[in-house]
Amino acid sequence: MRFVAIALLFCFAIVAFTVSARIFLRNSVETELEQQSLFVLKEAGFEGVIVDFDHLTGSISGYVDSPDELLAVTDLLESKVPGADWPSEEKADLTIRPTLLPWLRVTRAEESSVVTIEGILAGGDEAGRILLGSRLHLLDGIERVNNLISLDPTHLPFPKMAEFASLAGGILTHSQEAEIAIKDGILTLSGTVPNDGIKKGLMELAALISESSPVDQIEVSLSSAVSNPSELKITRNRFGLNVSGAFPRIDDKTALVALLEKSGIANPDVERLLVSEERSRASWQDHLSTIIPLLMELEGEMTAQFSPDQIRLHGVAPGPVARDSLVAALSPLTSSSADYEVIVDIILSDSLNLPGKDILLDVNFDGKTLILSGELPGDDLATNIKSKLSEVAPGIVVEVGIKTLPMVPGNECVSKLPDFFAETINRLSSA
Repeated sequence: MRFVAIALLFCFAIVAFTVSARIFLRNSVETELEQQSLFVLKEAGFEGVIVDFDHLTGSISGYVDSPDELLAVTDLLESKVPGADWPSEEKADLTIRPTLLPWLRVTRAEESSVVTIEGILAGGDEAGRILLGSRLHLLDGIERVNNLISLDPTHLPFPKMAEFASLAGGILTHSQEAEIAIKDGILTLSGTVPNDGIKKGLMELAALISESSPVDQIEVSLSSAVSNPSELKITRNRFGLNVSGAFPRIDDKTALVALLEKSGIANPDVERLLVSEERSRASWQDHLSTIIPLLMELEGEMTAQFSPDQIRLHGVAPGPVARDSLVAALSPLTSSSADYEVIVDIILSDSLNLPGKDILLDVNFDGKTLILSGELPGDDLATNIKSKLSEVAPGIVVEVGIKTLPMVPGNECVSKLPDFFAETINRLSSA
């Protein structure tokens, strides 16, 4: 029995020595292979590649600088370190390290409806490519976007795509010919905008994209502005003075308020008078300092409307001098520009008190027959009433027993009676 125990111990020792020798020997060989592999890689310039071993089978991970280097790494290790079993290029866990800056270029030819986008973005930046193309495709006047951007894993990501798309869209909105580009971190901007305010906003947006100063070739040209001239409407009624419209600058609004207050209007309602950079200055604004005080001299209800193609005044003047002064204040506009239609509907307050003949009219309508009797001025009034009713209500019988009176000042309102009866009978018949 003693010899059996010794034999068993001897066999166990041999097995243990063999296993430990193989393990330590393999570890020693793998360590030597790893050191040899790293030396070969470092000597070839692949310092970003990491190798590891498991039972003499090598694994490759880390990064390289270009797609061509993926195959070069595996070929180098297979040729220089043949003692290991190396994976193929497809099974190597290598990634490409991005080192190049992305670049973009957006162009639009003069009076063209096509925008072209060129550039190179990071391999995983497909969302940025789609974002830029879709933003520009939504712009007015753009019918097609040629999106020629390519994706390359050697290029770094571009985190400012949303800002770049807004910048490009802002310039293309106002420019018939434009270029927006970023390369090597430098922005180049060219195009035309209608005013300094829009350009300032675009330059602030450009500062968010690149820390370097942009190459600014943006021109400010009022003639290219797709904008409307100023508009103004002043209404005075029993509720007070109301001002509405749109001016291009806050200084224009401030000057108008000062004119109104100087003319004796305290706290005018100017909440609906807007300031918009999309507006251009109208020529009549230079004459408001003369027109506004004269307008405030009108009596009672008054309306003054200044639009891009027409100036209309309606109100009651206290006398001929006040009305003539207002007409004279408008004369520079009528003589300097044929684009303005000036309508002055100003009557004298004395004319409102002219004596007129009392109108006596009796109207009886039973649904089928309209009977008119009384006294009305105007020779053709009865005929006009019949003619008007025959157009809108041909089934209505009209019996007119009206005595005709001569037309005198103050009775002009009777000329509207045919329209009044036509509208009234038409509504009653419809009901």
